[in-house]
Amino acid sequence: MFFNKIKFWLNFFMKVKLKFSYPQKKKILIFDNELSDVNTKILGLKNYEVLHTRKEVYNLPILRDLLLELKFSQLDYYKKFIEKSKAELIITFIDNNFVFYKLKKFFNNKKFIAIQNGHRMAYGDIFGYLRKIKNQDLSADMIFTFNNSIGREYKKRVSSKFRAVGSIKNNFITKKNFNSNKKNVLYISAYRPIMSEILKNKVSLDEYEEKFGKKYPLKYRQQIHFDLPKLLKDYCINYDLKLIILGSTNDADENFFYQNMLKSDFLFKEKKGNFSNYRIIDNHDIIVSTYSTLGYEAIARGKKVCFFSPLLSRYEKSYNFGWPYIKKKNSFFFTSNINYKSVEKTINNLRSINYKEWNRKIKNSKKNLMVYDSNNLKIKKFINKILNT
Repeated sequence: MFFNKIKFWLNFFMKVKLKFSYPQKKKILIFDNELSDVNTKILGLKNYEVLHTRKEVYNLPILRDLLLELKFSQLDYYKKFIEKSKAELIITFIDNNFVFYKLKKFFNNKKFIAIQNGHRMAYGDIFGYLRKIKNQDLSADMIFTFNNSIGREYKKRVSSKFRAVGSIKNNFITKKNFNSNKKNVLYISAYRPIMSEILKNKVSLDEYEEKFGKKYPLKYRQQIHFDLPKLLKDYCINYDLKLIILGSTNDADENFFYQNMLKSDFLFKEKKGNFSNYRIIDNHDIIVSTYSTLGYEAIARGKKVCFFSPLLSRYEKSYNFGWPYIKKKNSFFFTSNINYKSVEKTINNLRSINYKEWNRKIKNSKKNLMVYDSNNLKIKKFINKILNT
């Protein structure tokens, strides 16, 4: 037992970066370093400190203080860090880290805001966790969401104000009206490493995954990523179109995944930087998505997008298109039926209408799918008001 503890602490100090002075006193504290480099630049934030939450960096003086106080929890560490930082505003870009919402109650004189960074579901995501827990005192001062419907979903479990502002990365890139290529179909990849593991038979689609007390075979979420690209390839061949696959990463494994699965008759475009995919989106006429955030962002950019959704079960509906706002499983531009006939019908629906008709059809739904706030003026105004008060 003693040697195991020694081994644990040796591994800990070898992997973790230690800081030997208290946090710098800044007006802004970023909770969780993930996405902070890009998003602080987008919002023009410069004078800030970062509270690392992924066990990659620890503050040694704070660890010493907690040891003397006989406090050992991660929450105690966060509280002490916030206290020592003297920050007036605590921001997270990882809105689905539920721990963030436990902190506000300890600091009534500080402002806590969360900014949504990705498409949200229940199974495997924060709303699945929030449904499971009971009697948790969760709060914030403001949660900036992609749309009104997600704001209402947060409101069921978190005491906070909400404002729909869309995706801050999407808002940062000005919408361009390019002459969209009508001879291509652009498929937004939702690639994750697990898909390569399945393709290589290291993991079976029949194996189960469990998230927050709910359990489904992998195929319920992942089968669509194997079937849909093949159906799109067949459709493009039949209609003399070019299939373009827009990568979600710059990882060579993603390109290999599609090369190995589709063999030929498609073009793969890897993601280059944080914003390249928005320009590619703007330059295409017909876009296909599953539950990718980029698909919803494309709608906010005025693009014609059709969605194909996996059907986890009759009870788990959060992977359906437009959840929790849209209740139907099928419409003229989205469906949960994954077969050639459905793919053909749905894409042909979009190819048959112009942008004026498209915008008229989705006008009333946009605020509950993805808002667009050019240059993120609403968030910037809110932050500036706090800092200048």
